[in-house]
Amino acid sequence: MDKDITDEVEFDLNDSECLPFTRCACGHEFKPWNFVIGVERDYPKSCPNCHRELYFTISIRVFEKEKK
Repeated sequence: MDKDITDEVEFDLNDSECLPFTRCACGHEFKPWNFVIGVERDYPKSCPNCHRELYFTISIRVFEKEKK
């Protein structure tokens, strides 16, 4: 099973298939859109500093507001 490191990284807004990283879990920082990861698990991007293989997923949750 792949490890969820979401809380250990920083990133800007995605465009549905690309996620611009600004800080990897190893602490290496990037300018926005200089290091971009994708949604394909079979084709992860490797951090140039620590070589972690990274990809992302998108989750959408829909809520109904409770009536008073």
